[in-house]
Amino acid sequence: MVDIKRIETFLRCAETLSFSETAKQLHMSQPSVSAHMKALEHDMNVKLFTRSNTGLRLTEAGRLLLPWAYRLVNDMTSLQAIMSSVNTDVVGELRVGCSTTAGKYVLPQLAARFCQQFPGVRVRILACTPEDIMLKLLGGDTDVGVLSREIQDPSLDVQEFFRDTISLIVPWDHRWA
Repeated sequence: MVDIKRIETFLRCAETLSFSETAKQLHMSQPSVSAHMKALEHDMNVKLFTRSNTGLRLTEAGRLLLPWAYRLVNDMTSLQAIMSSVNTDVVGELRVGCSTTAGKYVLPQLAARFCQQFPGVRVRILACTPEDIMLKLLGGDTDVGVLSREIQDPSLDVQEFFRDTISLIVPWDHRWA
């Protein structure tokens, strides 16, 4: 069984390409980081890094592990949030993809009220184009999307959220008044 702590250490090593820097960032000793990576390589029966005097480089196996490791850590974080919410308040992260207008004017106020009601939930508002929102929803990168136009996709459920009115304002003596 692969240890999640070793996977997290692997990710940091892959980002820094340095056992020493990883040790500083994770508040561990450099030999502990090295031991974590050696044990992970042993568990997986592959070499994840090429070590040299100039630092680390990911091997092909390390590059293959990278997206899986990110997914595993994200899933573990979500699992921990879900399990802690069983006996307590609602916790976790809500990722909202939105168009510029909704993101600037509507969602920040709604997110603030939501966070007051559910302080254990972290809300992230991601500004996206309507096409990006669809892709992020289908890819699992966002939980909810808010757009200013309706989209047609059989794998997405679309609900009207609110109606917006745009008003033209002119001086009383303007020809359009």
